[in-house]
Amino acid sequence: MADSTQSQNVFACNPLATELAWAAGFFDGEGNCRLRVDKQRNERRSRIYGTLVVQIGQTDRDVLDRFHKAVGVGSVCGPYTKTHTKGRPPTIYFAFHTAGRKAVAAFGLIRPYLSRVKREQGDVAIAQYEEFLQRPRLGNGHLRKKELVELVKIAR
Repeated sequence: MADSTQSQNVFACNPLATELAWAAGFFDGEGNCRLRVDKQRNERRSRIYGTLVVQIGQTDRDVLDRFHKAVGVGSVCGPYTKTHTKGRPPTIYFAFHTAGRKAVAAFGLIRPYLSRVKREQGDVAIAQYEEFLQRPRLGNGHLRKKELVELVKIAR
């Protein structure tokens, strides 16, 4: 009982904690944190980029704006149109997005309030991102072919 009263007092005197707890609950149900790997090829070489992304898609922009305000990084974009099969009308939606170190910071703010499962998913994605940043690179900044193959396997 004391823990419940203590946490209520924290929220009563700290509106930021209340907003972060709300943002965590929203993210827990609607968001994702993952390592995104992109390949870019041209006629001379192939590059691979890996970054951590925190994303939420939603038909209601207001809740994304509230999430954005709570974590203080990223952006809300849209509207986008998603088409459906079998004659259903298209869905209009918006997206919150942040990447890289800002995604790590956003996740860190809401992490204490997340469910165990979502917290573990984010921790794994951040560990993969940190591992990507530590990989040895060639003189031109690109990963060696062996590291590229391993990274693509991790991201799948």
